[in-house]
Amino acid sequence: MTSVFDQSRQSARMLRVLVAVVACVVAIASAPARAQGFDVKWPAFKAAPLDVVVTVPALKGLIEPLTPEGSTVTMLMKPGRSEHSYEFSAPDIAALTKADVVFLVGLELELRVEDALARKQNVARRVVNFGEALGLKQSEGHEHHDHAPGEVCNHGGDWVDQHLWLDPVLVEQILPKLRDAVRESLLVKAAWNDEVEKQLNARYDMMLKIVQEVHSEWAKKLEPFKGMAIVTHHDAFSRPASRYGLTVAAVIRPGQASETTARDIANAVKAIREQKASAVFIEPQFDGSVAERIAKRANVRIGQLDPVGDGDWFRMMRRNLHELSSKLRAEKDVAPLPADPDAKKSDK
Repeated sequence: MTSVFDQSRQSARMLRVLVAVVACVVAIASAPARAQGFDVKWPAFKAAPLDVVVTVPALKGLIEPLTPEGSTVTMLMKPGRSEHSYEFSAPDIAALTKADVVFLVGLELELRVEDALARKQNVARRVVNFGEALGLKQSEGHEHHDHAPGEVCNHGGDWVDQHLWLDPVLVEQILPKLRDAVRESLLVKAAWNDEVEKQLNARYDMMLKIVQEVHSEWAKKLEPFKGMAIVTHHDAFSRPASRYGLTVAAVIRPGQASETTARDIANAVKAIREQKASAVFIEPQFDGSVAERIAKRANVRIGQLDPVGDGDWFRMMRRNLHELSSKLRAEKDVAPLPADPDAKKSDK
């Protein structure tokens, strides 16, 4: 027979196991987003949770590490959608009303969101407009337009490329604004003190270091390819191309209202050959069949660059860098992208 003493020991052992399991679950639930491809253990940040809304998926990865544990970051634009053709819905706009912080690109990319924020102002809400924070704005009267295959994007000298998040140097410049927005929101909630300030600053310092590492990695790995030309699906990568010494020879973006003709393809191939482009990059948000045909005709490599990502900015930048460097160097020199332990879980 089992003695009362033995039963007590078994019960104590089971209780310890249960406590350990609960602790693990709590730790996983409260863990902040990790920087994919970087060995990061984010410092604790315990304060009142915030409701944050971002427009473009990539923006989530820039602000989420700066929010207290338990915060919610909502992406209005779902991954896989084009940042230019997405139409913000009534539920998207409604999500803005309860947000403590809203992070958008600006530069006329999310006009309906900007209009909603202006009509329903909230003194407690903090808005970070990427473009405005950097002192950028579009010229009056400009209209964004689609491009025929092979047509080089030419918005005019006053057009400001909206894809600010694809340039790590500009991302570094927006981080102080994001930190300040979080701080001010916590002040509004009366959840600010010296310890919270210390924790936020620790997160900010680590985030800044990682973004700087991303910039250094891009600069180092693309240094051998300076001056080389590429063709992109649409005009999303002019900023990183300019930052790291590449040339966008042409932009391939099929007109949405008409089918691409044989002449369109021939013109695109001609532009690639004249500019000596090394590769054509499609995007997961668009049908890549036309770009694939053009790459085959021009006898250049085909790759994929993702301008918006899935909510993890670090992983998006890492994958894009691997695509660029692997398609620009000789095939025999291409090293595979290191396995991402969270890829299967994150890509579902």
